[in-house]
Formats: sequence, C-alpha cells, structure tokens
Amino acid sequence: QSESMTAQALTYGARWLTATPLAFDAAIGYAHLDHDRFEEIRMAGKDNFMLDFALVYRLESATTADWEFSLRYRHFSSGYLRSPNPGIDYAVLQIARNF
Repeated sequence: QSESMTAQALTYGARWLTATPLAFDAAIGYAHLDHDRFEEIRMAGKDNFMLDFALVYRLESATTADWEFSLRYRHFSSGYLRSPNPGIDYAVLQIARNF
C-alpha cells in the first residue's frame, strides 16, 4: 500500500488558444504507474490509460508565454480492459516555465 505514486506517461495532446491568456489542454495516452495500489485503491495493473484536461493561464512576454499556471484533471484506469477498474483521479495544480 502506497501513499505516493509516480507515473511515466506517453501522451498525445492538443491545446486550444484563445484571444485571452487562457488556453485549454486535452490529452490521452499510456501511463506506467510504479505501484498497482494507491492507498485503498487496487488497480488491475501498472499499465494504464491516462486522460488529462486542463485550464491554462499563460503569463506572456513580448515574444512567448514565459510562465503557465494550470489546473488539471488527470485520470488513470485500465479502460475496462482488466478488472478491477476503479480508476484514480487527481486534481493537479501545475506551474511551468517555458524557455
């Protein structure tokens, strides 16, 4: 039983830009989790699908978006290919610096 989890993921995503500093992200992909248990949740295995949706706020300079703050919804599950399939859901606050 673990209280922390690391995920290595390979995803395909898209970003929708707006005329404001807001953007929207969506991604789907494969994730390998380092545990198949997280607290009381037992996953069917370490290999899972991942969904990610985000609302992004971009702080821009004259040439690029230098900082980004995003609130993300992230979901890991077997996609009903294996049982049990309870899935794990996260809310993630992410801060990123672009170079």
